[in-house]
Amino acid sequence: MSSSLSIKTKLVLDFLITLFFVVVMSTALTGLAVHEWLGIVILVMIIVHMLLSWQWIASITMRLFTGLPGITRTSYILDFLLFAAMIIAIYSGLMISRVAIPALGLNGLTPSFMWRGLHSLSSNSLLLFTGLHLALSWNWIVKTIRKYVLTPFFIKNKSTPAENSSSTK
Repeated sequence: MSSSLSIKTKLVLDFLITLFFVVVMSTALTGLAVHEWLGIVILVMIIVHMLLSWQWIASITMRLFTGLPGITRTSYILDFLLFAAMIIAIYSGLMISRVAIPALGLNGLTPSFMWRGLHSLSSNSLLLFTGLHLALSWNWIVKTIRKYVLTPFFIKNKSTPAENSSSTK
């Protein structure tokens, strides 16, 4: 996949993950079925996101304790915490599932205080980590949207006056 296509794909994917995450955080608004299935969709999207970012992840992992800028190291650690909270939220969600897992013919656990508490804690941590992740990534987000969305959309094919006069003859 070309670098440009990968970046565009990641931008769309990141937007959808953020949108779905906001929706999934409101079970009262969506209902339990949408909450559970959308959580599973987000898991798949996170895996794709990580595969698209794998080169960066591997590169930074190899150089984590060398001369990396502090912001890069901070971003890496935050991304790790975000990933861990996501895994815990999804795993605990699957364990207490009352819709998605039974629909697949599997048995979840009887929802217990421990699993619900873990799901709630990890989900709330996700909200915090996602906000921080967006803040640290803000420059990349703005730069990428300008380059791949705004510039192509607003810059029209500008022709010279000579081209305009020749096309009307």
